[in-house]
Amino acid sequence: MLRTAQIAAAMQLLLTGLLPAVALVGAVPRVGAEITNHNIYDTRDAAPMMTPAVPRVVYAPSQNWRAAYRPPEGELAAALSSSTDDTPGRVTLFNPRTRRVIHTFSAGRSALTAVAFHPFSPFLAIGGADGQITVWNPGPVFPEGQLLGHQGKVNGLDFSQGGGRLVSWSDDRTVILWESRTRLMLRRFTGHTAPVMAAAMLDSNMIASASLDGRVLLFDVDSGVATMALRGARGEAFTALAVNHAEELIAAGTNTGRIYVWSREGTLQFSADAHRSAVESLSFSPDGGKILASGGRDGRVVLWNTASGVPTGDLSNGQVPVHDARFSARGDQLLSASADNTIRRWDVIGRAVLERYVLEESAGRSGVEDWMLDAAKE
Repeated sequence: MLRTAQIAAAMQLLLTGLLPAVALVGAVPRVGAEITNHNIYDTRDAAPMMTPAVPRVVYAPSQNWRAAYRPPEGELAAALSSSTDDTPGRVTLFNPRTRRVIHTFSAGRSALTAVAFHPFSPFLAIGGADGQITVWNPGPVFPEGQLLGHQGKVNGLDFSQGGGRLVSWSDDRTVILWESRTRLMLRRFTGHTAPVMAAAMLDSNMIASASLDGRVLLFDVDSGVATMALRGARGEAFTALAVNHAEELIAAGTNTGRIYVWSREGTLQFSADAHRSAVESLSFSPDGGKILASGGRDGRVVLWNTASGVPTGDLSNGQVPVHDARFSARGDQLLSASADNTIRRWDVIGRAVLERYVLEESAGRSGVEDWMLDAAKE
C-alpha cells in the first residue's frame, strides 16, 4: 500500500474527450453572519492596513488524495506521490474505468502537492512543496514551462472556466493569478495572515480565498484589493472553498466541520454543522449549483440543497477521512478520494458506490516505483 501519511496527491478526471490544445503553449521560460467590509489592504506594501487577530487553530493540512472530474473527453486521471517533502515527486496518468496506466514520470525537485488539468486541452499544471508550478504536456511527456512566484508550498491550483487564467494559492499566504498562454503573473493578492487553503475565481472580476486565519477574502482582480472579509465563529479556520458561478454563491468549510454559504454581496444564505471534524472539500453540482457536496475527515460526503440549506444525502465510506469530492460534468456521479488511497465513484441519485479504485505500489524497472490501479465493486 502507498504510504498514506507521506503522500501528497491530486487527481483531475476528464470525462468526454480531449479537445485540441488551445492555451498552454509557448516557450519554457456562519461565521456568525458577521461580514467586515473594512479590511482593505494596501497592495503597495503588501501589508494589511488593519491586521486582525489570528485565531488559535488546531488543524494540520492533509497530504493525501485529491480527486476531481473535468469536462473534456476521454477519462484521464493524474495521481501525485512523494515520499518526503525533499523527495522528487512522481506523476501517474491513468484511466480509472479501464484501469490502464497511461504515463508515469518524475516531476519537480520536491514533493508534489497540487495538480489541475486545463479544461480544454491535455495540459496540466503541477505545484510542489518548493513553491514552483510546472506546466506539463502529458503526451509525449515534457515540461512546457514554469511559473515562479510562490515562496511556500503550493496548496492548490485551479484554471478559470475558459482556461485563460490559472489561480494558485500557497502556504506563503498569497494567491497568484496567472495568464495561461504566456504563463505571466498578472497579479499577486496579499492580505491573509496564515496559509491559504483554497481559492477560486467567482468571475473574471473577483477571486475568493479561504485561509487558516479565519477569513474568506474577496479580491477585486483589477485593483488587487480585498474588498470584503467573511468570517466564521471565533476560533474557526477555513479549510475548503467552492464557488457557484451560476448563482454567484461562495461556500466555505472550517476546521470544526461547519460550512457556510454566502451570496456575492456577503449575505449569509445558510450555515450548518456538516461534519464531526474538518471539512476537506466542497463542490457545487454543475446544474447551476443546486447541490453542494462537502467531504470531511469524518469519512462522510454530505449532499446539501443550496436553496434550503437542508442535507439531502449522506455518502459514507466508514471512518476513513475524505480529502476530496467532485461532481461529474453531468452531475449524476461523484468522485471521492480518501485517506486509505482509494477513489470511489458514486451514483448521486442512488447514493451507491459504483466502483472503488485502489492504487498500489509495485517495483518497476530499475527499482522505480510504478503505480498499479486495481478496482473492485463494493
